[in-house]
Amino acid sequence: MYTPEYEAGTEDHYEDFVRTVSFLQGDPRRTDCFKDLLGAYRREALTCAEGDLSGLREAKTQLETELRRVMIRTERLGVSEDRNGMLKEIPAASCCLEPGDLDTYLFSSASRAPSTNPTPSHTGSPLPTS
Repeated sequence: MYTPEYEAGTEDHYEDFVRTVSFLQGDPRRTDCFKDLLGAYRREALTCAEGDLSGLREAKTQLETELRRVMIRTERLGVSEDRNGMLKEIPAASCCLEPGDLDTYLFSSASRAPSTNPTPSHTGSPLPTS
């Protein structure tokens, strides 16, 4: 739920997350309770440097319990020796990295502001060539 500075004003991951949980819960009272749990977890995380982790663990357990009511993970990473679980690499036959692609990337990186990533990892697509 961390929103980087460069996304401030355009993205709010906390609100997106709460809205998603609210939709999945389908009960405004449960969502209010969930927001209270998030607040408690935050407070405990900020004070855990004082040495007592019991409150943080309790808040974490309560959040996990509530999230498990509406979310599930199906992958089993420990079932394979290399821990890739259900992942399978599929080479992209039509995608080939050429030396010019690297030049385009370097040019693009140099021409952007330092806080902006020219190739966000979530896009999964190559840069256009010029």
